[in-house]
Amino acid sequence: MKDAEPLQQVSLLFQIFEGSENPESTGFAPGEKMEWSILCNDEWMTLNSNYLIANHTENFLKSGSVKFSIPAEATSANNILPSGLHWIRIRMNKNYDTVCKIIDIRAQAMLAQFDDHSNDLSHLKKRYFLWNYQQTFGANSGN
Repeated sequence: MKDAEPLQQVSLLFQIFEGSENPESTGFAPGEKMEWSILCNDEWMTLNSNYLIANHTENFLKSGSVKFSIPAEATSANNILPSGLHWIRIRMNKNYDTVCKIIDIRAQAMLAQFDDHSNDLSHLKKRYFLWNYQQTFGANSGN
């Protein structure tokens, strides 16, 4: 991650190609999670629950955000990977195709919730998120 600082909270939005996992692969047991780590002086430090604040991706089976704090020990001057960046690692004890393919990752994303106060809902049919994504990346929506 570029321009990230220790003690900063980071939110990553993962757009997942839902349904692209291998249906024959052994899935995750209840409560089984991936391991998130950050590079600190050329060693990986596991992000425990003190740092990993929220994960809404269901182990990369659906699109969602992941929010975590960068530990004070995190360094951007490392030798095992290019310096000037904070590096995160996500590991699982499964085959790679147990999870869905990732389409995109966006930093500093947030979740929004619609509060219905008898509003006119016709604007929701325009699929603003998809439109914004398509405008940014030139994807075709296939409406």
